Amino acid sequence: MELNKKSLISLTEDNSVVYEILDYIYQERVVNRAETNVSRLVTQLNRYNGSDMSRRQIISAFRQMEECGAGRLIKGAHGHPTRFSWADIGMIQIANIALAYDEDIVELFPSVEVNHETYVHTLQLRHGYDFEIELPTDLTADEAERIASVIQGLCIELDRDNLRKVRVYDLPLRKGFDYELELPLDLTWMESIRLSDFIRTLPIDSGPEEELEELARFECDLDELDDDEF
Repeated sequence: MELNKKSLISLTEDNSVVYEILDYIYQERVVNRAETNVSRLVTQLNRYNGSDMSRRQIISAFRQMEECGAGRLIKGAHGHPTRFSWADIGMIQIANIALAYDEDIVELFPSVEVNHETYVHTLQLRHGYDFEIELPTDLTADEAERIASVIQGLCIELDRDNLRKVRVYDLPLRKGFDYELELPLDLTWMESIRLSDFIRTLPIDSGPEEELEELARFECDLDELDDDEF
């Protein structure tokens, strides 16, 4: 389905949730991603703008964006999370069109097609903040070490002005896959050590396919509980 620019612009003006989604993409994303995980987006949006959006609101917004040709909402199943698959022109250009910004700027951002099986890992970093990172299920020890080194390099001295604020980094992991690293701006040295050690434990040896499916089972279970949202 071809993108209906006029309908998308009108929807963005009338629907505050659609606006928040696309404004977040425009302001924070630097890499075009093929798909957006609904559960992760809920967390990221609420941290970004201090709101209290629900999965139901995000799914409803994506469903209306789908009617405009911005992409396709895919229900989670078989270990895959509910996600929005963006139209071929890319989510950054869609955000620019919807917000009536200069469309040519998106030529600066490469389109990345993600075709890897992934799993969302979670660690409670501090009270009120859970660290999440989505990585390939076949993550290697070398890749984990690279991520751990990046995390330790991003910690800074405590800055009262940055309390409760986060920044999202889009970083390359392997050909065809960039990962999102969301960290508090007041990340401490001890927290960076904890996160780095956590990342180093994630690679697993090659094993039965059933083990990999089990890793992503909780996402599937969550989506099955939310059947009434579709």
